[in-house]
Amino acid sequence: MIRLNDVSKVYDMGEIKTEALKGVDLEVRNGEFVCVLGPSGSGKSTMLNVISGLDTPTSGKIEVDGMTISNYSSKELTKFRRDYLSFIFQSYNLFQTLTVGENIELAAKISENPLELDDVLAKIGILEQKDKFPSQLSGGEQQRVSIARAVIKNPKIMFCDEPTGALDESTAKEVLGVLEMLNKEYKTTMIVISHNPNIGEMSDRIVKLNSGRIVEIKVNETKKSAKEIAWT
Repeated sequence: MIRLNDVSKVYDMGEIKTEALKGVDLEVRNGEFVCVLGPSGSGKSTMLNVISGLDTPTSGKIEVDGMTISNYSSKELTKFRRDYLSFIFQSYNLFQTLTVGENIELAAKISENPLELDDVLAKIGILEQKDKFPSQLSGGEQQRVSIARAVIKNPKIMFCDEPTGALDESTAKEVLGVLEMLNKEYKTTMIVISHNPNIGEMSDRIVKLNSGRIVEIKVNETKKSAKEIAWT
């Protein structure tokens, strides 16, 4: 369970203070697929950063599985991220001089309970690319590698910040299908940030942000699969 209680984040830049989050309350259940939507500047990435311990809230309380991470030191947050979380970003951040398998094995080495490399590659559909280099792959295949790198840690929670932002519709739906499968197969809690409201149709709940506040939380009574969602 992830729980935010009256969480605010203010960026202080001398005379200018920016309120990125304003008294946010939210609960995310274990194994839930949540999509966070909102325009640029709404606070989506800030909320991801404070939940994941990449940043600290100015005020309020954040709990993850009973741990009050909003009180953690920098060292404690680093260990928390290593042991509990994985991240997928719009940019792939792959090491170009390493093969697909080597890129993914780097993440496995920092995990206490990693999954089997070939099993992950097979599930994500890139087993045949194991010995290739990133430059030999398409954009969609490189994003699958970044997903495999996140998955092999066997995380409890996966944060995805605009994971399909650089992909065309067909490739994006393939990548979203992988996230959908991982949520079902591994029961990984999935928090996806996006500008695209259609992605929300495949989630359990949609959290809408605007100007640093949650303005709506919608439960999906009938979820669509990744391949069923509209794109335009």
